[in-house]
Amino acid sequence: MGGIRRGLCRTVFAAALLLALSGAANAERLIPGGQLVGVAVRSDGLVYVGATDLKKLPSPARLAGLKSGDIIRTVDGQTVSDTQSLGERLAAGKAVKLGVRRGERELTFDVQPQRDERDGVYRIGAWVREGAAGIGTLTYVDPETGAYGALGHPINDSDSGVSIPVREGVLYEGELTGVVRGRRGVPGALEGEIVEQAPLGTIEWNDDTGIGGVFVRAAAGSALFPDGIETESASRVKTGRGQLIATVDENGPKLYDIDILRVDANADTRTFQIRVTDEALLKITGGIVQGMSGSPVIQNGKLIGAVTHVLVDDPTRGFAVGIERMLETAKAEAA
Repeated sequence: MGGIRRGLCRTVFAAALLLALSGAANAERLIPGGQLVGVAVRSDGLVYVGATDLKKLPSPARLAGLKSGDIIRTVDGQTVSDTQSLGERLAAGKAVKLGVRRGERELTFDVQPQRDERDGVYRIGAWVREGAAGIGTLTYVDPETGAYGALGHPINDSDSGVSIPVREGVLYEGELTGVVRGRRGVPGALEGEIVEQAPLGTIEWNDDTGIGGVFVRAAAGSALFPDGIETESASRVKTGRGQLIATVDENGPKLYDIDILRVDANADTRTFQIRVTDEALLKITGGIVQGMSGSPVIQNGKLIGAVTHVLVDDPTRGFAVGIERMLETAKAEAA
């Protein structure tokens, strides 16, 4: 995972965030993205990936009842933010109470650390993760406030599948290094790197519609739509032709043709089903690939949503979430 520059997220830009989010849901004109971004987040607690036995001793975490995807938030009431702080609270070998979030529930588990005979350190036999990093696509930036949305779906832990609660995070520039073309049954991917020397903004939340926060650098311009474009309600979108904006080569964001096959204005995140028809995009990627999530979707010159998922059995097809839903999430996160 790429390093996260502490202090960039919460304190310095708190005022800017409140200003940005207060008007996000009412925005009528947004700057569409399409460029690759690097994402690095630290979780609010430790994601419990799974158990590991201490040689001959069974995992105390498993015996206590922890399950993959649990978020360990406290030890004896004290917050744990990384593996070092967890280790420090287990070092004495005394029984501890773990405060855990499981879905919407807050649970407590009594766990007895055991001495690992390999090095003499007391452990609870738990694989945990502090955060995640990767690349995706920027969806929009509000030119009035700097609020942005990206990815179109949540950042999930790669092993447990749980959505990572964000304690702090940084949005960076992303650099495309290659493309793995998708084919039936095998998802493709954009390969890229996080440019840590080029922070773009904060990551303040991680929800069903993606991530959001505030841009802190004036890098939100669009060569395709320098004046931005208006948003359109899903209830006004029709099946038929559309476009998406994606970065799949060294030329940066470009428009590619799609068909909008189905519209469900009441769906939470799968508002539209789309099919890539652009021959140039199909030649490069085979359709929708990992890393294109967040690519803006446009119809009749208006921003209607963002790519979220690909159908593994047919990489030319996938889903998109409506832009209204993304903006509603931004408003709810600000409340």
